[in-house]
Amino acid sequence: MTESSGQDIDPIAESNPSANAPLAVSEVLTRHEHAIHGLLEQVSDSRQRLLQIDTMLRNLTTRLTPPEPSVQQPPVSLLSALPVPPPTVNFRIPNSPPSETYS
Repeated sequence: MTESSGQDIDPIAESNPSANAPLAVSEVLTRHEHAIHGLLEQVSDSRQRLLQIDTMLRNLTTRLTPPEPSVQQPPVSLLSALPVPPPTVNFRIPNSPPSETYS
């Protein structure tokens, strides 16, 4: 017996550095849980703002867009169903001068 401290030393805990790991893991998990809750709140707030902006945009669009006229098309008569002749041409292409030939 070379140890005089009187403490019982657990050789497994001494050789395994991850024996204290459960405490560290639980702390990390707690931090991540808090971070996740914070992020979920931010996402919820952002979604709410997005819905408000969407509603405002729809309201502006309906205010700025003129209503479509509710004018009914006149009934089609038989005369308007006939083909329309092409417009008359008011100009003509001039005749080309005779070509000169060199011999």
